[in-house]
Amino acid sequence: MNESCRKNATAMTVLLDQVKELRQQVDQLAALFTTLQNPLFDHIIARTHDLDVAITALPTDANALRWWLWHTQAHHLRNLLTPIQGYARLLQIQPAQIGYESYTDAEDAQFSRVNALCNAINEALTVLVEEMRTLYRVNAEMPPQALPLHIALAPVWPIVRYTLHDSAIILVQQIDPDTPSVLYHPLHTTALLQHLVATMGREWMAFGTLVIDNQREQDTMALRLVARGLRISDVQWEGLFKTAADQVYYKRLAAMGGTLERLTSQGTHEEGMAVHLPLAGADTLQTSNDENSSPKNDLEG
Repeated sequence: MNESCRKNATAMTVLLDQVKELRQQVDQLAALFTTLQNPLFDHIIARTHDLDVAITALPTDANALRWWLWHTQAHHLRNLLTPIQGYARLLQIQPAQIGYESYTDAEDAQFSRVNALCNAINEALTVLVEEMRTLYRVNAEMPPQALPLHIALAPVWPIVRYTLHDSAIILVQQIDPDTPSVLYHPLHTTALLQHLVATMGREWMAFGTLVIDNQREQDTMALRLVARGLRISDVQWEGLFKTAADQVYYKRLAAMGGTLERLTSQGTHEEGMAVHLPLAGADTLQTSNDENSSPKNDLEG
């Protein structure tokens, strides 16, 4: 781990500790507002509930948290913090304005702590997001790496598990640890896999088990995502390629020499898809990326 990544991981650990303490403080604040039975506090009580839900779902794994912040969830957390901080501050400087005539020294200290924690978390989020945007830009420009498949996927599992954390989908990974090296881009290929898991697990499946395994082929390693009882319609499959952002995923895969295949099986009643990653050293790496080519045609082979 380089120094930048080590500092980033340490900063995220500090952030998680701050968020956990804020959760305790805000729970106490919500209890106080509830006992006051003032309709002016209904909004802040609702916001503390939203914050509690957000913090409960917050990924504790560094890779998953990094992904969470990359996907603009930092703004969601900030939006939840703002009214809580505002009410805590008002209770200190103008309590009568919001129907609270007085407060004890202990309550004053609690309001101050909530305000300080909100400030600290906002500052930490600002720094972390900027650092990770820098890392994102650096990683985006890296060429694909030759990595054993199980090693390439190690940081992916917390991300895809978090993607399905509040769903009725059971994610099972059955990756052979004795696989040869494949061409894998730590950022782009991970983003593609997260997108595919999210699509299958959150849009195509209401419940069930999503299995991710691998199968060696001539010049590629097929990373398969399959589910028993799943039926993928033509509309659903074509929907994978509907937006410009979706198409970028597949064009980057195609430029690396990879393909995406739709999987159907009448006998086992399993359907899904396979991401074909070139074996390292196989003569499959393309030298150009035609931005005008059709991702669907490129990837269906």
